[in-house]
Amino acid sequence: MSNNTMETRQQDATESDELSAADEAESPADGGSLGGLTAVSIRSMQDVFSNWWRRAILYYLQTEDSPARIPAMTDQLVTWFNDRQSRASTQQETICPAKTRGRLRRGHITEMRQFGLLEYDPGSDTVWIADDVTVSVAPPWQ
Repeated sequence: MSNNTMETRQQDATESDELSAADEAESPADGGSLGGLTAVSIRSMQDVFSNWWRRAILYYLQTEDSPARIPAMTDQLVTWFNDRQSRASTQQETICPAKTRGRLRRGHITEMRQFGLLEYDPGSDTVWIADDVTVSVAPPWQ
């Protein structure tokens, strides 16, 4: 490896450390925030939007005019997921809607409720985007 390459990598690492230090200086632990977003909320937002199923839930809900029933939403999400898998020519098995419905309720929807993105009514088994939230999510197959 040449000296120039090593120097560039060292410089990149130093700049990265400086950016991390600047981010930490604005962290909630120090009483700071970044435009109202805390380091915790940014990490949580990344967790929410990094998962295909959660993006698909948000996309589905943004196309609905009313609260969505979990079974109907799950059926559509599973269809999208299985179509996506077949287009990608992967050898994975197709996903079962019944198992997925439970995972959505216990995992993804619960996490998104805790983050404040969704509301869920277990009595009617419906979910909707929280009133004070505006999202614009691209179709999950893109």
